[in-house]
Amino acid sequence: MGSHLMHLVIANEMLPALSEVDEVAFLLGSLAPDATTEKEASHYYAGRHDDLSRRLDLSQYWIDSKEEDFSYRLGYYAHLVADEIWLQGFYKGWLKELITQDPSKQAAYYADFDAYNARLSERLGTFDFERLKGNPELVELVEKVEQDAAMTEEGTYTMFLPDQLDGYVDTCVRRCLEMVKRKRAMLV
Repeated sequence: MGSHLMHLVIANEMLPALSEVDEVAFLLGSLAPDATTEKEASHYYAGRHDDLSRRLDLSQYWIDSKEEDFSYRLGYYAHLVADEIWLQGFYKGWLKELITQDPSKQAAYYADFDAYNARLSERLGTFDFERLKGNPELVELVEKVEQDAAMTEEGTYTMFLPDQLDGYVDTCVRRCLEMVKRKRAMLV
């Protein structure tokens, strides 16, 4: 799945096309699925890893979240869509097999996310993290993302090419925006 900072950058780049959403609620929603260690529930996983039927049940999230704040709900949904893109495109395509053969590759993949933070930080630009710290359940995660965004020097990559990660983020911005706009149209 994408990194926390990737999710924030994706959501932030979607905002100009979503003028009717509450920015803070949308951005918090885009981070919320990662604020727990219980990823199975927060990410609406369905299917199994062993037979590659694993997926995120986006429809079930939409049903379960009908009482949530509109903007928060759309941000959360965007996070799940971005993770589904990662799951189908990177993880199931080749990464799972590599990690199965050599479990140390998982740490290398996370290290590449750290290496990529400076590039994401540049893309994020000046960002007011304080406005995201009003929700006590998410403060710790927001502070971690803020630390990630403070990186100024791009690291060394061992698993991914930076252009692959750029392509993932760009694809997510476009696809998440399409999916969020469809859901938004259903609500109006």
